[in-house]
Amino acid sequence: LASSNSGQYQQSPVPRGGAILKDEYWQLWKHEKFPNFEFIIASLDTAMTAKEENDASALTIWGLFRDEAKNPKLMLMWAWQGRFEFNALVQKVMDACGGNPKAAPNFPVDKLLIESKANGQSVGQELHRLLRGSGKFGIELINPTKYGDKWARVNAVQHLFADEMIHAPDK
Repeated sequence: LASSNSGQYQQSPVPRGGAILKDEYWQLWKHEKFPNFEFIIASLDTAMTAKEENDASALTIWGLFRDEAKNPKLMLMWAWQGRFEFNALVQKVMDACGGNPKAAPNFPVDKLLIESKANGQSVGQELHRLLRGSGKFGIELINPTKYGDKWARVNAVQHLFADEMIHAPDK
């Protein structure tokens, strides 16, 4: 109800239960520990500046694992969004993706995908400069519009959610 009221207030109503990705599609992981992941990937969408009127930067970290029947599953392990100046954004991404062993949380990301719009190219270049030769994680700039608009991209993965392949921590 709260999300419906807030959506109405913001002039972007969301149907109760979700739109394309229904609430019930998410599989909640109720165990204390994450499963053993075969591959961990992070996705970064950067904002141009830290100003309040701009969109926030956002990072999601996903782990690929297999269930008892060896079926592939994905887990949303971590996510954040916020408005940061350039250097703080680079540091926050490095910390979350395992580039800073003293940081928490610190996920051992294998690959970081960065949307090549806004500040994305600069953030990718700076991360590459700071981590070069460390073997911490690969960095790839991507152009998501190459795969259609946002609606087309979410529709392309909707079946993964509906088929109970996508998990998220229950906490």
